[in-house]
Amino acid sequence: MLIGGFGTAITDEPVLVEVVGEILTSAGVGDNPDAADANSLSFLGARVEVTPLAAGPSLIVSESVPENEWMLDRASGRRQGDGCPIAVTIQIVRVTWAGGISNADGDEVGEVERAQYRVSLQQSDGSTLTVTPFALADLGDGDNNHLLCLDTAGTPLSVFFPTGYLLDPNEDTLNPDTTVLVSVAGTVAP
Repeated sequence: MLIGGFGTAITDEPVLVEVVGEILTSAGVGDNPDAADANSLSFLGARVEVTPLAAGPSLIVSESVPENEWMLDRASGRRQGDGCPIAVTIQIVRVTWAGGISNADGDEVGEVERAQYRVSLQQSDGSTLTVTPFALADLGDGDNNHLLCLDTAGTPLSVFFPTGYLLDPNEDTLNPDTTVLVSVAGTVAP
């Protein structure tokens, strides 16, 4: 997220952001916050169109979460969302929305919204299977991320969410149809 004076929504609406200097995915290593991590990814040259302020929220990033990062059965707290259920989770896909989100009533998302997610998985025989997460996690912390808890094997390819279920913090427009490709966490800079 970038914060600053980027024009106004009425007279000088921003349309594109491009990174023209070195920005890395990690602030530093060990005791030296100025040292670049050898595994850091550079955002230099990244470009993205700016979502108009009046537009509803859309998916911007989706990634397959490595098993060593799972926090299964975690309770939500003030700064952390809850975790996927330990009993049935085979894999987790994290999605990030452009800005904060709530359901159409302005409340935390729930079962209605969970049932709208569609994850395309490539199967070992090359076919594609589309599934709905059996649970939704990373709730209760007020951020713009969800964990899609899957009980089906396969390589995640994309995530789809249909129009009309989610609001951004302005609560001015419901989300459009939105699809994002899935990457492996930490391997691709936007």
